[in-house]
Amino acid sequence: MVLLTRTSCAMPLVALCLASCNVIGSVGVATSTSVAPGTATDGPVASGALTYGPVARGAARYGPVARGATRYGPVARGATRYGPVARGATRYGPVARGATRYGPVARLRAPVVGPHAVVVAPRARAGAFRSTTWRPGAPVSGPPAVVTPRGRLGALRRATWRAAGGHHPAVSRATGRRTPGPATTPARLTVAAPVVTLPTPATPGHVRAGVLIADRRYLATDWHAGVRVAVLELKWSAWAPSDSGADEAYRAERVATAAAYRAAGFEVSVDPGLQHAPNWVLDQPDGQLRAQDGSGSGTANYVFNPVVRAQAATYLHALTAALGPVASYRVGLSGSGEATFPEASNNQWWAFDRYAQGDRADVASGHANPMPGWVPGTGYHGAAPAMAQVSQWYAWYLGASVDALAWEMRTLRDGNFSGALQLVMPGNGANSWVVTHRLGDGLADRSYDGFHTLNTGAVWDRVLNLLPDLTGVTVDVSSVYDYSGDVRGNGCASADDAVSWSTPGAMDGWSSTRALAYLARRHHLPLVGENPGASSGEDLRHVFQLAASCGLGTVYWAWDYQLYDGQHASTADLAEELRSS
Repeated sequence: MVLLTRTSCAMPLVALCLASCNVIGSVGVATSTSVAPGTATDGPVASGALTYGPVARGAARYGPVARGATRYGPVARGATRYGPVARGATRYGPVARGATRYGPVARLRAPVVGPHAVVVAPRARAGAFRSTTWRPGAPVSGPPAVVTPRGRLGALRRATWRAAGGHHPAVSRATGRRTPGPATTPARLTVAAPVVTLPTPATPGHVRAGVLIADRRYLATDWHAGVRVAVLELKWSAWAPSDSGADEAYRAERVATAAAYRAAGFEVSVDPGLQHAPNWVLDQPDGQLRAQDGSGSGTANYVFNPVVRAQAATYLHALTAALGPVASYRVGLSGSGEATFPEASNNQWWAFDRYAQGDRADVASGHANPMPGWVPGTGYHGAAPAMAQVSQWYAWYLGASVDALAWEMRTLRDGNFSGALQLVMPGNGANSWVVTHRLGDGLADRSYDGFHTLNTGAVWDRVLNLLPDLTGVTVDVSSVYDYSGDVRGNGCASADDAVSWSTPGAMDGWSSTRALAYLARRHHLPLVGENPGASSGEDLRHVFQLAASCGLGTVYWAWDYQLYDGQHASTADLAEELRSS
């Protein structure tokens, strides 16, 4: 969850005006109450302007692309095979997934007009605006962004990017460190009320529609278009910014938003936001996962650290109690909230904190490292390790990741939640040939596993086999109609179940949705999914066709605001597809 807003005034059914409403962001209140539409306010520094180091928090040095991908360069997370086009992006170049395209450095000095847009100060980097025509000094229009007095810029979900030559990456799903600065008014702020046009009413078909980053401003029009599920996204860091207790304003706003969607007839799904751990958790000893080079993951160490698990359990129990009845919780602990280790574009292995290395006896997974000190791809005690040793080590590594996912699900159940647990799974993952050959190569970095699927634990057949309890589990395919497959988005076929996962090459041409649907059927698990984002109206039709082909019950559209930005699939496209399906 990146953009969490609500209006404090009454919400009409056709258009929601922000001109006189308080807007609550993820960590504070944006200074919009005194700004009338068309009124500019001046200040030397934008409220919430960020000063970063050259690298986003918890990230290794990524070059020009975003954190959260399985493989960088021209390839985005969750895809099996991208060309030069990133998941969620219209074009890469120096711009991260989830953005469209920027100039070499996104400095905004001109007024920005949009339904709820904020232009940051001249020295602040922009990461929340979409524009294919923007040039320095020109007006910009773009999707909603929030700047709060506490210093956060709300950018696109799952999109952290660095402009070419820049040093201040914008923040999205990853929580980044910020240098404290004065909370002053934004420079050159222009506010315009959103204009909402109702599409022709739709009756949802057999594939339901939901929205990610559900925005209460669009509640009525979403419903009118056929949306029936709203994904409420949270951040642990916003709920408990310190270890002394909850931020009651944030808590109350999230609870009220869930209640509003329920009252309007929506089914509510929850992303608990464990990928956004607070600083006081990350900064404690072994609070983050560590790679072999000592770099931190930027995500909390749920895999090996029992102290972190206990702290997170307190949050999850408070969350389930406060939100009340919801239909589902999303399960995943990576930086993007998916069911993997953090990304590993530089061949990171996330097993080098003190718990993982056996320097602390009470490892959370309950199983000691069988080869402490060993770095995959290197020798062990002066000799190349045998394949049996490598296989044992990898079974321990993957098993620890699966144990953390099982812990998250148990903890939600212990909080008296009895609904669906949606295991968020991106991409095809590693097939049997890749697993066998990387183990045989001592887990050395190899081009045939360019997405580093073994490093991230995206070995989906083994993950589902290892989970101790699949009761109430739903597979959430987070890459519906990505660029995987010999033919993009190829659908499921009646003969698929006769194919053996262990047969080398048998599924090489399958889309990620088709492959994950195959595994879900083998385990008798229901399916849902979500598109990669930045999808066109034509993409929308393919997404729902693919979903219907593979038996997905719900498609969560990424993202709610993009249905209204005029550059991507619209509510009219969605309504038409739902009517015809």
